[in-house]
Amino acid sequence: VDLPIWRASQGAILVGRGMRFEKRLGDVPVVGRFPQQSGPLQAWLRALRLYQWPKNLLVFLPVLLAGPMAGIDDWGEAVLAFLMLSVLASAGYLINDLLDLAADRQHPTKRNRPFASGALPVAHGVIAVPGLLVVAVLLGLFLPPASLLVGFVYLCGTLAYSFFLKKVPMLDAIVLACLFTLRIVAGIVLMTLPWSFWLLTFSMFFFLSLALLKRFTELREVSQSPDRELRRRGYTTDDLALLLSMGSSSGIAACVIFVMYLMEEQFSRSIYASPEWLWVILVLLLYWLGRVWQLAVRGHMNEDPLLFALRDRVSHLIGLGAIVFILLARAA
Repeated sequence: VDLPIWRASQGAILVGRGMRFEKRLGDVPVVGRFPQQSGPLQAWLRALRLYQWPKNLLVFLPVLLAGPMAGIDDWGEAVLAFLMLSVLASAGYLINDLLDLAADRQHPTKRNRPFASGALPVAHGVIAVPGLLVVAVLLGLFLPPASLLVGFVYLCGTLAYSFFLKKVPMLDAIVLACLFTLRIVAGIVLMTLPWSFWLLTFSMFFFLSLALLKRFTELREVSQSPDRELRRRGYTTDDLALLLSMGSSSGIAACVIFVMYLMEEQFSRSIYASPEWLWVILVLLLYWLGRVWQLAVRGHMNEDPLLFALRDRVSHLIGLGAIVFILLARAA
């Protein structure tokens, strides 16, 4: 569509994939060339968002908490479930980026995504989506049927979120919390152990807090630029106080669920011989939630709090400490 404009101009400026049109310009001089900075491989790695795959490590959580009741086979199936969910997540990200092209191009950071910036052709993304779905199904065939069902529900939830649920305020955050909890469910169905509804309830409140934190951070950034709006979202800057109150209270609710779990001793003594160590995790959890919300209020939080945690040294220490206290709780 740019060719007629270029041919009527005194000069053409070629950017990214526009280099391939140079021979079709005729006598129009090229006054500037801006080739893309990374190759197709790097662009695909960013489009598939491999850096988001660590979120799917939640599938290992039920196997880890099962302790000695989890066998080698359970760990092997958890690896396959992790790969299946990761491939499905990448397919969902591609679909989301293809749907959000116009909105992403207006965003200060999302405009650099491969499809929005033109680093990858949109047609290639359309072809890649069914290919990823086939790979996910093949991985799911090596898992219990329930795992494949969870993967299907996860994909449907991701698509529903991308198409319309992300535009419904509050419901979008609840759906994100459900999608995170489904990752834990994917690990639970691998084993024949009873479901821990304490864990699932805790997960819903905890990830609801983080989903609202993400929305709060995006909205706060918009509030600093009056000429911008949060496209394809149902929030306005008037919702900042509401997101702050609901998000922080959801985090506290997750901590309360954790306290009730410990007080009611809803765990097997064959797993935790010294459960008093688990109380220290409550302190770590309260501190981490308070810290990320404080950083968000001050404008120092990354848009995705989980990605922030993967890069934050304090979060690393807190996570390592939680694992240490779980191991101490298991020790006799």
